[in-house]
Amino acid sequence: MEHRLLAYLYCFNVTKDYFECHEYGESLWLDTGRPQILKGLIQAAVSLYHLQNGNVKGGYSMWLRARRYMQPYMPVYEGIDIEKLAADIDAVYRLVPSEWHNRVVGSEAVESLRLPAAQIRVSQDVLDELGRFTPPTAGAFMVHDDSTSSVICGKLGDGPIASERGEAMMAIDQIVEQLRNMEEEELQQISRLIDAKKRTYQQPLAFLQEVMGFCVLPKDGETFMYRMTIGDDLLNRYGIVHGGVLTTFIDTAMAETAFQLDGHLKRAVTLNLTVNFVKAAVEGRLRCGITARQNSHKLALFAAEIHDDQDDVVATATGHFYKTAHAESAPAEVPPAGQA
Repeated sequence: MEHRLLAYLYCFNVTKDYFECHEYGESLWLDTGRPQILKGLIQAAVSLYHLQNGNVKGGYSMWLRARRYMQPYMPVYEGIDIEKLAADIDAVYRLVPSEWHNRVVGSEAVESLRLPAAQIRVSQDVLDELGRFTPPTAGAFMVHDDSTSSVICGKLGDGPIASERGEAMMAIDQIVEQLRNMEEEELQQISRLIDAKKRTYQQPLAFLQEVMGFCVLPKDGETFMYRMTIGDDLLNRYGIVHGGVLTTFIDTAMAETAFQLDGHLKRAVTLNLTVNFVKAAVEGRLRCGITARQNSHKLALFAAEIHDDQDDVVATATGHFYKTAHAESAPAEVPPAGQA
């Protein structure tokens, strides 16, 4: 059996490192003509990774797709009991409350269920191969570099790793070559983006916030403060920040404020957002202050003001947010901001 498929089986059954399963599986999938069965196995692991991190919605929808890809290869493929694997994962999701299937509930909530671990049953021949298999280093994955006929090993979090993902069109050796020609600052940025991409399974906006250089600042009285760092990659052809970037900054800051104000809030959506652009923004740091004009159990009205490094007003905005879901222990009514 191909060593990457053995590594997938080891990570799935022994270490329960479903992200590494994805890495090994995708590398093999890309090198073997992208067969549907491997796509199904990859997505099965990603489904459990989402579930493990509390993203039940993402995990369940991913599992439904994975199952469709795996169905034609049941009951057994290459010594792997596909039918039993599907039954195991079906059983896991049946133990998850159905109302969670379209929610992100957090890893602690999922851990409290004490779900059984899905296992991949294999034939005796495959079991013998696994017995002789040298386990991969924790956190490591392998990518073939055809230009040197070697294997590149690395660890996520130790720096940028050349790894083709998803439907990427560029060959791995081209990515490696581009990384070699980048400055240290650019490599660090790519490493941060990779880490942020991993965090999106627990924090859905982590990647977007990393791109924006978004961070939460200490409150200024009753004003919630946020910062965005503008680099040249967020400027348009005229050397100024695109209005859509500022609007995204405001929308993200308002949403974060809604969750800070209401500790029981689980989900909120933007009803409307009106932005007034006052001054062109350029490279540097922008500060956004958010104040709550109204904050009831279901509706919040926010006002925003963005300032640049010169403390000039760049944009103002107002927006309504509808609170669609609260934790079960939420009170009947949340008092307005600033009131006990």
